[in-house]
Amino acid sequence: MQKIDACDSFCSDLLNLYVCVRCRCDKVEAVSLSDHHWRGKDGRLADSILQDLKGYLEGDDPDFSKYEVNSSFYTDFEWRVLEEVRKIPFGKEIFYSDLAGRVFGNKGNIRGARAVGNALSKNRTPLVIPCHRVIGKNNIGGYKYGVEIKKKLLNLEREVRV
Repeated sequence: MQKIDACDSFCSDLLNLYVCVRCRCDKVEAVSLSDHHWRGKDGRLADSILQDLKGYLEGDDPDFSKYEVNSSFYTDFEWRVLEEVRKIPFGKEIFYSDLAGRVFGNKGNIRGARAVGNALSKNRTPLVIPCHRVIGKNNIGGYKYGVEIKKKLLNLEREVRV
């Protein structure tokens, strides 16, 4: 893999979302989603992750596990949560409480589900770490980039899965 120290952005026409990716020292450092363009493009980002992100937003199921994510921004607990989230397959969803059960090694509980939700809110690399696939039992749950964007991503995966 080539050395990556760059920031780049693009727009997904299908979902009308802007995506900005920042990489440093061959690790994905941040992925940001927005309904509007907010950063300039400098064109230096590795083609592979850009193509995979574009492909995802067009309905493909790229293998984001091949990208190493910079874990230095997270506590050990947050990183364990995010590593578990990376295991959730395209088109599948999991409840916060079930994810808590995976992380804590038991069935999970309301406090564990809240802790998991707090850890997910710190995810700097959405899509690469698909935290949008974690939902509540009674509602869709929150999302750093807004519930509407979370719904768009889940609907995209549901439509492709069918």
